[in-house]
Amino acid sequence: MQLDHHSQVLVTSLNQSLAYQEIEVAIRSSLTVDDCVVIERQTEQGKPELVAYIVPSGLFAPEQLLSHLQTILPRELMPTVFVPISTIPLTDAI
Repeated sequence: MQLDHHSQVLVTSLNQSLAYQEIEVAIRSSLTVDDCVVIERQTEQGKPELVAYIVPSGLFAPEQLLSHLQTILPRELMPTVFVPISTIPLTDAI
């Protein structure tokens, strides 16, 4: 069965959404994190990268979080940037 372009885009979008949720669950499993959201953005070179916006439970220690995530996530699902924030906005404007 061949999917049309629109269906392929929807499937890809759904798969990305599920992957981001998986990453967020892994991040939240760290005792150092209260909440998070993961998005994809383009680098200046136009390459996609995963960015994790983190609400830390205390002092943010990215190396500790990275060490935790390396035991859970495959390399391709590892965020390349961790941004500590105080709260997760209720809009899409991060």
